[in-house]
Amino acid sequence: RFTNSRGGAGNTLGGGWPSTEMSSPYTSPEKARLSIDDSLPLPLDEKCIHGTLSNGLTYYVQNNLKPEARAELRLVVKVGSVHEEDHECGLAHMVEHLAFRGTKEYDTFEVIRFLEAIGARFGACQNAYTSFDETVYFLQVPIDREGLLEKALTVLREWAYHVRCTDQDVEAERGIVLEEWRQGRTASARADEDFFTTLMEGSRYAKRLPIGKLEVIRNCSPETVRGFYQKYYHPKRMAVVAVGDFDRCCPGGAREVAGHVARLFDVDPPGAWVEAPEVAFPAHLAPRLSIFTDKEATNASVVVDCKRARQPVETQGDYRRTILEHLYHEALSTRLYKIAVTPGAPFFSASTCISFPTSTVETAALSISVEAGGELQALASVLNEVERVSKHGFEEAEVRIAKANLLSDLEADHIEREQLDSEGFCSEFVENFVRREPAMGVAYEVALCRALLPELTCAQIAAVGNDYRWDLNCVVKITRPRVSWVKRLIG
Repeated sequence: RFTNSRGGAGNTLGGGWPSTEMSSPYTSPEKARLSIDDSLPLPLDEKCIHGTLSNGLTYYVQNNLKPEARAELRLVVKVGSVHEEDHECGLAHMVEHLAFRGTKEYDTFEVIRFLEAIGARFGACQNAYTSFDETVYFLQVPIDREGLLEKALTVLREWAYHVRCTDQDVEAERGIVLEEWRQGRTASARADEDFFTTLMEGSRYAKRLPIGKLEVIRNCSPETVRGFYQKYYHPKRMAVVAVGDFDRCCPGGAREVAGHVARLFDVDPPGAWVEAPEVAFPAHLAPRLSIFTDKEATNASVVVDCKRARQPVETQGDYRRTILEHLYHEALSTRLYKIAVTPGAPFFSASTCISFPTSTVETAALSISVEAGGELQALASVLNEVERVSKHGFEEAEVRIAKANLLSDLEADHIEREQLDSEGFCSEFVENFVRREPAMGVAYEVALCRALLPELTCAQIAAVGNDYRWDLNCVVKITRPRVSWVKRLIG
């Protein structure tokens, strides 16, 4: 969905619509009449029950029909590798592992046995992840038997407040995390790591990869691990997300589920609040270059990321800006595609988009596939097209097609809204909590998009390119196929 590709959102408690004649978020967009005001905040989906407990924990609960008789649950903790100090690099990930080993209520691996016994989806990389900015635990559980949903929520509560970090637990899990670190040291992973470090050099992110540092994983004390968990697992940093077939499986529907969350999670914080470390924007004057070889690549590729601070999307005016940016990249990518399919084109394919490497940085990203040796010519050709748009703008037809494609995608989501999987809604709410991304509901978004699109001009869309300086805060990554010594001899 369009909102999933952008950041920012309002946090209106319980939804809250701006002035509108729509009686429900799923009123037909054709009948919607929104009051358009750039200062109006974007609402949360009106179907979502949303609030904050007395201890600061946030919750999102929403009924959704698919999959039947199941619920998607999330515990979101706004702590990741960027919060770690030098002697803690890798501990956010270590705590995630320990959560599945044991808690106050569940002895060693009892959580895993419980989930397997009830038929919950469980497996490697299926139930948690640790990123730069957040750690997220997730469960998909059946709810057609009495007590299962509440028991699953109890598991989330244990992870939130009662992860067991004994000396024995830490020593036992240390080897598992070390093996995961070793398995991740592939050539492509090292190349990605090197590029990310170059992209974020000058920021805390560059030295805080989620997998951590080998020496810390090997030598960190259990006391340090316990201290990290107690320091950052505070309810003000947490959200519980529950989306599922509640109205059919729970007597009180989604309201009953919200009540379970309040009863289970509204406890006194286990420790004092600790502020997160500040993260600087990785600014630099001259462009940076990274060059890699890949033995599996058949063509060369060029990726250019032009950075700026991540922009908020909290109001209708902010959302207008994201539409302009989307249309700019859609129209420019279509133009580049037309060049690519012409005889003698300087590249095989090329496209542009907005990307979000971290919660604090966004980039205008150029991606080019080209024959090895033609990288600079291809890059020059794409940048010339960027400059052409800046000087001469887009054709009316290019903009009309981009607008139609955007609205068509959103309207397709609206038509299929009753078939959307609960997992997708959970992802929206996770992003809303961690990065304040929009989660306004598809009907509101269709209505807002329909109201805004007609007034957006070719000149406004072309002007988006002026927001980026390709000679500043820019990183270029060139990947080339590795040629064996036999092929070099053959010529």
